[in-house]
Amino acid sequence: MYDKKLKRGKDGLFTRYVGQNGRGVPEKFRLGYEQDAAEEKVRLITAIWQEIEGRLSGQRPSWDKASLEAAKAIAKGKPPSLPKREFEDPIRYVERVAAISEATGTTFHPGDPLNHQIGLDDLRQELVELRQKISDAAGTPAATGTTVQQAITAYEVHVRRSLTLPDGFLRPWGRTKLDQLDSIRNYLSDERFGGRDFLSLDLSGLTHDRCEEMFGVFRRRPLTLRSKLRDRMKPSTAKNYIKELGNFFNWLDGAETLEWTFPRRFHAIKKTPDDLTASEQYDRRMAREKLVLPDEHLMVLFEYALPSERILLLLGLNCAFAASEIGHLRKGFLKLDRSMIDGIRFKSSNDTRHWLWPQTKDGLEWVLAARQSVRSGRTEDADVVFVTERGKPLWHATQNGHVSDGVSNVWYRLIRRVQQDHPAFPSYSFNKLRKTSATRILEIADAETASMILAHKTISEDELLHHYALLPWEKLFNAQRKLEEQLAPILEASGPDPWAPRTRSYLGLVKVKRLKEMRERGVPPKEIAEALKISVATVHRLVPASKVKPIDTDSPAVAEL
Repeated sequence: MYDKKLKRGKDGLFTRYVGQNGRGVPEKFRLGYEQDAAEEKVRLITAIWQEIEGRLSGQRPSWDKASLEAAKAIAKGKPPSLPKREFEDPIRYVERVAAISEATGTTFHPGDPLNHQIGLDDLRQELVELRQKISDAAGTPAATGTTVQQAITAYEVHVRRSLTLPDGFLRPWGRTKLDQLDSIRNYLSDERFGGRDFLSLDLSGLTHDRCEEMFGVFRRRPLTLRSKLRDRMKPSTAKNYIKELGNFFNWLDGAETLEWTFPRRFHAIKKTPDDLTASEQYDRRMAREKLVLPDEHLMVLFEYALPSERILLLLGLNCAFAASEIGHLRKGFLKLDRSMIDGIRFKSSNDTRHWLWPQTKDGLEWVLAARQSVRSGRTEDADVVFVTERGKPLWHATQNGHVSDGVSNVWYRLIRRVQQDHPAFPSYSFNKLRKTSATRILEIADAETASMILAHKTISEDELLHHYALLPWEKLFNAQRKLEEQLAPILEASGPDPWAPRTRSYLGLVKVKRLKEMRERGVPPKEIAEALKISVATVHRLVPASKVKPIDTDSPAVAEL
């Protein structure tokens, strides 16, 4: 390793050799194109190498596989982490992570968070036992040495461990719980909401009154951080946070390594959030009226939609599909010979069946035809209907429980294209189609039918009814047929051949329509280009001379258009 100033290579890339592999060959690291960032990467990579050199004193040091992977990750710009050595004691691992973080002034994350947490628990237990000896000798009650913040972090590890599938992927519900814990931390550590930083409390300070205050933060439905303290927290959100805070206390009471049990009268603490005020109820009612897309906006969307966007529109209206339902759609669910979808909703495992409108059926056939030329990267994705050009599912969950939502990306491209011509057009989320569909079905039929199109649990006082009776799917199919009749003028906005390839244009539909109109009226391409402020080549590309209808009259003046 040479301690000299970084220099760019011929390709502009910074590189540096740090350490050596098992054969004694120097290891090369590619550090990117920004010099400051490259120097910081070298500093952190060098710290890992020096840690290896110190461990192998008297031997020829070399990169082990795990440490090299961590160093390469730093070179790629990822946060620094320190891997656990094979057969290393968890407490020693905690000490190494702390030492390299202190030495570099940069937080190194543990490469093995579970064993790191085990080490922290072991250290904490040793501290508890030491404090207890001192407490017994002095005859006074002792603090536990564990803060609420540390206890919540330990609970987070428990949640990750219990909700991680065998393949290493976090369940979607696990991601939700972790996000809730992040929000709970933010509110409980902010003195504006509860008058104190609850996370800094020692567990011995978690008395009945402190617990009541912590629940009170959410019970009062505080002004939300997301709205920059303008709007109060929704009752449903507050209820979820209260429930998760209760789950934390239940876990804490049973955690053997942490000294805390329920204080007296803990279960008598009120855990119901405040109701909506009259003003909030009015605002909510007004907001509900905006959940449904009006027909005139649906008409615009169908007129602007490309085939890949139109099929999403149709599935959202015909079947009340959200992005996840589209992402989970499998080829085996499609019964196109019967114009049906017959599958399950992955989120709830409820049956889902739909009668397909002719245009929806044609759109799915178009998707399947295009799908044949795309090879899936993984065997388990071969049955997925909607994939990217590289064969990855358009919508899928990641290993950390987050979602890669290509469906919404396609949708917002359509919205932005509409807004180029109509700046006041609302930025509807894709989920608004699902709400629009369910609302229209509710108006046509009843609440039970609306629940069926959403694949929710059917409405009935008998919770066991669905185990003994078949759902009246024909009732839903009839409602879907009536909805198609209502939307017929809107569906026609797609044109006579909605699945024909369309020339991609960045001019906006309004300008393209005007261009075609001027061409048909015989306006010369040069005058069209000047009027629309585009190139003559663009005029010929969008409307070639071969597609211009011959006319006998002279070209009208541009000013008349």
